[in-house]
Amino acid sequence: MKVLAVFHDNNLNSGATKSFLSNILYMNNQEDINIVAVVPKKDGNLIDLLKKHNIKTFQLRYGGNVYGVKKKWLNNFVSYCRCLIKTIISYLNSRKFELILHNLSIDAVYSNTSTIYFGAWIARRMKINHYWHFREFNLEDQNSCHIFPRMFNELMNMTNCIFTISKTLDNYYKNKYGLLNTIVLYNDISKDYINLDKEKHRKINILVTGTLCENKGQLFVIKTLQNKDNIMLYIAGKVNDYGHILESYIENNSIRNIKMCGLVTDMKELRKKIDVSIVAASSEAFGRTIIEDMLSSILVIGCDRGAVPELISNYKTGLLYKYMSSEDLIRKIEWVIENKAENENIRKNAFEYALKFTEERTAKEVYNYIVNGKNCNC
Repeated sequence: MKVLAVFHDNNLNSGATKSFLSNILYMNNQEDINIVAVVPKKDGNLIDLLKKHNIKTFQLRYGGNVYGVKKKWLNNFVSYCRCLIKTIISYLNSRKFELILHNLSIDAVYSNTSTIYFGAWIARRMKINHYWHFREFNLEDQNSCHIFPRMFNELMNMTNCIFTISKTLDNYYKNKYGLLNTIVLYNDISKDYINLDKEKHRKINILVTGTLCENKGQLFVIKTLQNKDNIMLYIAGKVNDYGHILESYIENNSIRNIKMCGLVTDMKELRKKIDVSIVAASSEAFGRTIIEDMLSSILVIGCDRGAVPELISNYKTGLLYKYMSSEDLIRKIEWVIENKAENENIRKNAFEYALKFTEERTAKEVYNYIVNGKNCNC
């Protein structure tokens, strides 16, 4: 059986790409399935890794079919126009790509993220099965909207199965679109993230990891912890326009206890010095870094929003604080500092819990659905 894997970017540092890639590599190791991959023409090194695994890979011009929504209407208009042009180019290239795929005798398409229609278009026209992995809310967590909502709805409904990465995300799509073809599959995490080595340090080292954007809550954490003498805050994420806003805030307020790490290629090394991590996102669809941190024996403090409470049992596998409450977040951090024995038990419980995500359960489920041509009729 030949399956086309449609990646949404060429960035190995993307959590969505890491999660999708783990499924692809698992399936590629099975004897009864052959993976063919397509990757957007963007900067990155994903394509090199795929080729190292002997996966036939194409690189084409296609991209997301969502546009950014901001406060200024002019920015929205420009974003919409760019997305429209990108969508037209993506559609035309999907038609050209079909000729190649017919010669390769592709049996099914497996697409990553709800933001691209490329794989769904191909599957519909070739009349083959389509499986789609949804990892985002879009408007709620990325300030983006689908350029053609009706088309998106049609493509979702013709898909054999939509894999969602949390109960929260699954309920969102069921309630908003009335979907009956979804199933919850939490992301797999590689055993490579297991890391119990720790470096000695005097202060409480706290980590916030992820894309630098307003909805991820970095500024809230910075304002909450700024100039706390016993705390060192590390912000890990590629510095973008919002990252420059954070840097300016830190500089203008002469904040001494915050380090902007930029894009960290070796998170394992950084996590050796971390005691606590904070997840402050307003709408976390899964929270991959939560499990990664747990596997590094880091105590995770997460807000009570999105899918975070699905992964953190309060005072059992981590701590939950009230969303956007600096007072509650400070109370939770103080509790961690004052109750070393209890928080050590939480770390151990969290580590055992996180190990379950390293068993490739989702990859096996995805493989089972695709190779057997199964539908999700929940």
